[in-house]
Amino acid sequence: MSMTSMAQKMCLCSTFRQPPNKQRSNERGRQSHLPGGVKNVVEYRPPNHGDSHSVAALHAENWRRTYRGNYRDEYLDGDVFSDRQSVWDSRLGHPAANQHVCVAVQGARLVGFVCMFGSHDREWGSFIDNLHVHTDVQRLGIGSTLMRKAGIWLSSEFPNERAY
Repeated sequence: MSMTSMAQKMCLCSTFRQPPNKQRSNERGRQSHLPGGVKNVVEYRPPNHGDSHSVAALHAENWRRTYRGNYRDEYLDGDVFSDRQSVWDSRLGHPAANQHVCVAVQGARLVGFVCMFGSHDREWGSFIDNLHVHTDVQRLGIGSTLMRKAGIWLSSEFPNERAY
């Protein structure tokens, strides 16, 4: 089975459209729009190697915004993108057998992703390593959907493992 078809089978990713009565505006009171007035259409799919740039950019942007005080400012203000690009080139180009990544794409824009490793630790179990959503589309259910998809994958592939 090719890597792409295996990833598609395992991702359990699909197009998701929130019903109109469930659409929520983000914290600034705006709804997320696509060209042509389509609202909140998000596709959840396995990543391809071409997604590494967008995943790394979102990862670096969120680290700079969120991890002040946890990482040195010199690191966050420096070329954190190149560091994340190297990580994601490797992860998406040569994924570990126990790795699973699902990306959220709105139109042509990658707006979120989750990365996990099944059976990562003998004591603790499976590991949800990353969950990132662009700040301008937070509070629309994208992160919750990514976490649900992570839980579905972990429980189907590693049913006897705890997750952390």
